[in-house]
Amino acid sequence: MERYKLMIARKTRNQSKSFKFHDLVEKLQSIEMKIRACYHKYIGFNGETLLWIMAVDSSFLIEFLKIYSFRKVETLINRVGHNEILRDIMMIENQIPLFVLRKTLEFQLESTESADDLLVSVLTGLCRDLSPLVIKFDDDEILKAQFHECNHILDFLYQMIVPRIEEEELEEEEDEENRADDNGGNRAIRFLEEIKYQFKRVFASRPADLILRFPWRIISNLPGFMALKLSADYLFTRQENEATTTRRESSSSVSIPDIEKPPLVEELTIPSVSDLHKAGVRFKPTTHGNISTVTFDSNSGQFHLPVINLDINTETVLRNLVAYEASNTSGPLVFTRYTELINGIIDSEEDVRLLREQGVLVSRLKSDQEAAEMWNGMSKSVRLTKVGFLDKTIEDVNRYYTGRWKVKIGRLVEVYVYGSWQILAFLAAVLLLMLVSLQLFSLVFSSFLRSQNASRNLAVTRISKKKTQMTPSLTSLSRFSYLESSGNAYARNIRFFSASPPTEENPVSLPTDEIPISSAAELTLEESVASALGFSESGDFGVNGGTSMEAVGGVAEYGDSEIVAIENEVSEVYQFDDEKLESVLCLLRSDEESLEFGLNALNVDLHLDFVVRVFESPGISGKNLIRFLKWATLNEEITVTTSLVESLLVAIAGDTRRMDAYGLWDLVKEIGEKENTSVLNLEILNELIALFGKLGKSKAAFDVFSKTQEFGFTPNAKTYYLTLEALCKRSFMDWACSVCEKMLKSGVLPEGEQMGNIITWFSKEGKAEEAYSVYELAKTKEKSLPPRSVATLISALCKNDGTITFAQEMLSDLSGEARRRGIKPFSDVIHSLCRMRNVKDAKALLLDMISKGPAPGNAVFNLIVHACSKTGDLDEAKEVLKLMESRGLKPDVYTYTVIISGYAKGGMMNEAQEILAEAKKKHKKLSPVTYHALIRGYCKIEEYDEALKLLKEMDRFGVQPNADEYNKLIQSFCLKALDWEKAEMLFEEMKQKGLHLNAISQGLIRAVKEMESEAKVTEDDNLLAEA
Repeated sequence: MERYKLMIARKTRNQSKSFKFHDLVEKLQSIEMKIRACYHKYIGFNGETLLWIMAVDSSFLIEFLKIYSFRKVETLINRVGHNEILRDIMMIENQIPLFVLRKTLEFQLESTESADDLLVSVLTGLCRDLSPLVIKFDDDEILKAQFHECNHILDFLYQMIVPRIEEEELEEEEDEENRADDNGGNRAIRFLEEIKYQFKRVFASRPADLILRFPWRIISNLPGFMALKLSADYLFTRQENEATTTRRESSSSVSIPDIEKPPLVEELTIPSVSDLHKAGVRFKPTTHGNISTVTFDSNSGQFHLPVINLDINTETVLRNLVAYEASNTSGPLVFTRYTELINGIIDSEEDVRLLREQGVLVSRLKSDQEAAEMWNGMSKSVRLTKVGFLDKTIEDVNRYYTGRWKVKIGRLVEVYVYGSWQILAFLAAVLLLMLVSLQLFSLVFSSFLRSQNASRNLAVTRISKKKTQMTPSLTSLSRFSYLESSGNAYARNIRFFSASPPTEENPVSLPTDEIPISSAAELTLEESVASALGFSESGDFGVNGGTSMEAVGGVAEYGDSEIVAIENEVSEVYQFDDEKLESVLCLLRSDEESLEFGLNALNVDLHLDFVVRVFESPGISGKNLIRFLKWATLNEEITVTTSLVESLLVAIAGDTRRMDAYGLWDLVKEIGEKENTSVLNLEILNELIALFGKLGKSKAAFDVFSKTQEFGFTPNAKTYYLTLEALCKRSFMDWACSVCEKMLKSGVLPEGEQMGNIITWFSKEGKAEEAYSVYELAKTKEKSLPPRSVATLISALCKNDGTITFAQEMLSDLSGEARRRGIKPFSDVIHSLCRMRNVKDAKALLLDMISKGPAPGNAVFNLIVHACSKTGDLDEAKEVLKLMESRGLKPDVYTYTVIISGYAKGGMMNEAQEILAEAKKKHKKLSPVTYHALIRGYCKIEEYDEALKLLKEMDRFGVQPNADEYNKLIQSFCLKALDWEKAEMLFEEMKQKGLHLNAISQGLIRAVKEMESEAKVTEDDNLLAEA
């Protein structure tokens, strides 16, 4: 570290010939006492040594951190050394006051404003790199205001992550809500609850309890029923006991005053991520990195957490933030409570994996196990504190988790099943009894069926004997003819009319020489036709498709069969074998590995309609459908056709699974590369792109798009739109830009609504220039774009100074209703112009809005007033203020505050007081920020009495001073006026109001007091020496 310091110090000195460390040390002499006050213990170095240490360390730190503002800065440190230095910088014992860095930058840049801008840029870049949470930074002006309130780099990072909690305001709001509830409609509810409680009390008395529970106690003591009693008590009486306990606690809390107590250790317990995931909780990342975004929605079961960023430096940053909060904060330990929450939900690498997959955690560590060990290795806090919103979140999560039936049943099984063999033995006995009963029922039912079949056989035997006595030969009864309602006659062999099919013990013998008309081969054909018409194997008459048949044949005089009608030839139509179709479907719905072997064993007569029927059947995975198609194509009768591929695509798209979609794409590639591409068409490829887009597999969708031209197809508008939708959905913007470029070159554009979606996607992903190219071509092609997409593009162009001209040009394209409702794009352009200090164009656009619309509001005027104040053109700001009033708009407190701040920054306090007086006339209550700007201005010109008057005036006008005003005054009294008595008086006033004074200000009071006492001792010693 020391070697790096010397290297960078030498580099800093050589970069500028005018830079000398002696001059920097002399400039730092004015803040020596302020530096000493920042540290809790007395620094044993003399003044010159301390200032030289600060000069070298601050110069090293500024040069080292410039890489976060200027990415192309050359560095003398490798990556490993860079991370080691970063960890040293974030150590709480290595912190350097920010005002020292600011003073050093002022010396180097010779400009206070440039120093502030560079320091804010460096700190935001450093915090964005090191922060364990993904931070969304506010406006630069807000960051500058926060920067002046921070003590050091670690404190700046802490302020960015941890929200400020106004405990007193929250308590007052809760008290008001409680009083409102007590005075409202809850009286009726409490009255009903009281009636319910008295009713339960009567039935809970000892006589009633003895009468009601006596039978249940006798039954529950029987073998096997005791386990059921315990289970029922756990499931149903546990909630009642909890409700009773809660009611007793609530009733007791009425009489006992609400004393602020630390949370119990049990309140820190929370289920792990994997347990919550199994219980139905879904983790959702929040867009802002502030801890205040930690919430839980009990209705949807969504746990909202800020995005956590883990790398090699995260553990050091976390530990030092916890240590800083514990040593510096007197209120609740918000960040410590947050680390305990994350430590509670992360127990294993499975928890880290779930958070990583759901976007809550971004890990750059070697493995999930290392991340889990890092969180589990975090030490507990030094003291337990209550943090309202985090404690409420933990309570809501625990209540949601314990209230799930899955969790209740799991705990029931764990407590009363795994630990008790009685319930298992009882359930086994019940199951055995049910199986025995089912077997007995089956035996009785089968006996009944056998008796029915025996009666039918006896009746058929008697009829046969009677016919034998009437005719010479029974065997000559070869067949009956049946006439369909349409007039077609079909014959059937007599043996199919038996009550039971022929068996080996009782064969049917019909000699062929006794059959007068049909041969044995003809009988076989007739049997199949009769079967197709709906006859069962037992010979019973049936109905096929609602067609009725009746017997029209009989026995001739000499026993020969008499045919009444002649058989007509039946047209050949493919008939499904329902049994084999059902067998194939059952096999495909199973997870059988040897699927092809099972299909071969079924000996299926394949047909194109049969394959399509299989594809249309529900409940079959896409993987098995693809395997079935590959197996079917091995048969010569089945070839892959466009209709087959489309049917398969429809079947798989209906049940979206990732691996099925990939399997289908492999099949399509195989068809396109090895077989005739005429089987495929562009619509099939478009549906594949849409399927992968629905699954969120953007890379696969881009692969399909890339293969489109290889297969000989030209992408159409639908192809481009679906591909861009899939890529932008997952933020693959490099590929999306290449596809967009091809679309623009081809000139094939989707419809206006879809073009608007493309512009919106690119604008939101930071590709404003590409979105503008799409906008220009759509405008050339006369595509009607949605106004919301145009507004989104204008806002995206306003984020970059280089594209603000395009945004200004687009405003002229807005007309009619779109312009009348387009206040946001106009405001964004004015905000960007003001950010660039281009007040002239901003005011010209404001006048254009006044004349043509949309009508500007207070926010637009405030932007221009703020810009004028920053540039020092306060007269122009007052003119804009007058124009605002002439429009019938009332300037708000912010408008006056901006102008007052501009005057105070320039030292024109009289003008600032005039604006303050005007603001008092227009508004009954002003903002603390307004007085804060004035107090800073008076302290800057060392008029401390006027600053004290403003502080008293705040109380009279009902504006509560915050700690910032007191800190500024105390520091001014200590550093410039050396009046520690007034500073201590202000400190006591802060204590009475419950405000917290930071450690630097307390140290200043102590240092000035000690310095004055030492000066008195030295003066007394000198007087004694002279005497």
